[in-house]
Amino acid sequence: MKNKLFLLALLSIAFASCQKEDNNINPSAPAGDGGANRQAIPVNITIGPVPTSFTQKLLLENFTGTPYAKVPGNDYAITQLQNQYPNRIIAASFHKNDRMETLGASNLLNFVSNGTLPIMPAVMLNRIVFNNKIINDQGTWAANVPYALSGTPNIGLAIESTVQNYVLNMNIHVGFNAAIAGNYKMCVYIVENNIQHSGSGYDQANGFNTTISSPFYNLGDPIVNYSHNNVMRMQGTSMTGITIPSTYQLTGGHMIQPISMDISANMNFSKTYIIAFVYNTSNLMVMNSQITRVGTMKNWD
Repeated sequence: MKNKLFLLALLSIAFASCQKEDNNINPSAPAGDGGANRQAIPVNITIGPVPTSFTQKLLLENFTGTPYAKVPGNDYAITQLQNQYPNRIIAASFHKNDRMETLGASNLLNFVSNGTLPIMPAVMLNRIVFNNKIINDQGTWAANVPYALSGTPNIGLAIESTVQNYVLNMNIHVGFNAAIAGNYKMCVYIVENNIQHSGSGYDQANGFNTTISSPFYNLGDPIVNYSHNNVMRMQGTSMTGITIPSTYQLTGGHMIQPISMDISANMNFSKTYIIAFVYNTSNLMVMNSQITRVGTMKNWD
C-alpha cells in the first residue's frame, strides 16, 4: 500500500510539471550595472494572442556624453524623429565620460565594435550596417532612418511589468507571425528620461552656443541643468541576451520570458522605461523592439 501511495505521489508531481508553461526560459536572467539577480516572479498574463502583423520599430542606440559638443544637435535630431514617427523610434542613450556612464556603454561597445569608442556622438539604427559601419556619426545617420523603418517584421514584442519595494518584475513576450529560420536572442534595457542635475558630469557641452539658427543658441557652453533623455541605466539581461528556442519560430509562436531585478531608489519610476528587443545573432541586426513605462503593460502593436 505504501508503495502504491508513493507511486501516486510521483505521478502527481510529474503531472503538475507537465502543466507548467514551457515558455519560462532562463527565469533568472542576469541583470547589469549592479542590478541584483532574482528568481523571476511572473506578473499576471494579460497579453493577447500573437497578431498576424507587427509594426516595424527602430531601436536607436545612441552613444553620447556631456563632454561632446555636438550632443545637443544629436539629441534634437532624435527628438524630431520621434515626433515624426510616433511610437516607432525607441532610443537608448549610452553615456561615456560623465556621471551617467554605466557598464552598459562598455558592454555594448565590446559587443559590437571590440570596445572601440566611435566619434561622438554616434548611433546605431537597428544595428544595420550603413556605409560599411554599424555605428554612424551625427552627420550621416538621420538619412538612413526611413530605410531602417521600412521592414515588414515577422517578430513582435509585448511587455508587462510591476514595481514593488524597488523590485521590477517583467514578462517579456516575443511573438512570431510566420515561420522563420535563424538564431535569435532577446535583450532588455532600462532607461530613464529627464535626468537633470547641475555640475560636472551633468552640464552638457554645447557646440551650438554661437549658432544663431540653432535651438541651443545662447544657452551657454556648457548648458547647465541640461535635460538628458533615454539614459541607459541598467541592463535587464546580459548584452548577449536570452536565446529564443527555435520551437517558437513558427506562425503564432509565443515565448514569455519572466525577468526580475532590483532597481535603484534614485530612479524616477514615472520616467523610467523598459526596452525589449530581439536581434539576429548572425549579424547583430535588431529585428524589432518595444517600450513601456515600468509598472505598465504594452500589448502587441
